Amino acid sequence: MEWKALQNGSDIRGVAMGGVPGEEVNLGSSEAYILGGSFAVWLRTRKPGSSCIAVGMDSRISGPELKSAFIRGVTDQGMDVIDCGMASTPAMFMTTLDEELNADAGVMLTACILGIYQMSSKVEQIVNGCMSTQESLCLFH
Repeated sequence: MEWKALQNGSDIRGVAMGGVPGEEVNLGSSEAYILGGSFAVWLRTRKPGSSCIAVGMDSRISGPELKSAFIRGVTDQGMDVIDCGMASTPAMFMTTLDEELNADAGVMLTACILGIYQMSSKVEQIVNGCMSTQESLCLFH
């Protein structure tokens, strides 16, 4: 797996479902699990004391499987997860500001403007704003 091939700015983008000729799946449940665990480790390094990540998804068919795998990766690293189910990117951002939820980070699994077979992961408000391109590389080390 060429992890950096999944990077697109501050997003992680890949093909989550088969069915398109010439496009192989490169962001399935095993990759989502690794990304979840890697993100949890990275977040604790970047923001010591972090203990909770909110995770949401859009209505894509691949969403539940990828979200479940991502969450397993996070919880296997000892962090708590707020499963927001189907959500919007702004809602995930708000989980980091809401005093009741108090999430240290929010992750939105969405294809946004991508095709039906693709999926993207957006990370909201890590430390004083969205994750930068340079910081997203930390997920791949």
